[in-house]
Amino acid sequence: MVVTCEMAQGSAVLACREGKPFATSYDCRRERPKFGILVPGLDPGFSIVTPFGSIDVLAQGDSRIDASIKINTPSLGGYQAFAEAQGSYQPESGSMTWDYDGGIQYNLFGGRREVIDLMNQYDIGMSGVSRVRPAQRRTEFNIEVGRGPLLMN
Repeated sequence: MVVTCEMAQGSAVLACREGKPFATSYDCRRERPKFGILVPGLDPGFSIVTPFGSIDVLAQGDSRIDASIKINTPSLGGYQAFAEAQGSYQPESGSMTWDYDGGIQYNLFGGRREVIDLMNQYDIGMSGVSRVRPAQRRTEFNIEVGRGPLLMN
């Protein structure tokens, strides 16, 4: 991410010198990968995935630490409830912010096969998800694969 931001900044400086339009700001925050698992060495963070939920920690370039914690209930007939919290910690100021949501997901490919049941148990299979976001006062209906959105409404 740092290399990408440095390249964008270099392009903006060259465009400025040539009198062309240029970007004045960049969003260099690192996001959790599309399908959800952070790999140490490839990503600036890590994921711990268990049958009961997951923890993701992501270190940003500005020293901010982003985290998300998800707790799953046992699956009952393909349905599973969850609660999730996302937050950030800024070491310089000591400030911490948290947001939470929750909902129900239905495992789209469930039953009869051990591998698919195991994927659903660890929340890495394909699911239809109804998510309630109290802070934004809205409800979302998504299709997710591997803890990341595939189709969002």
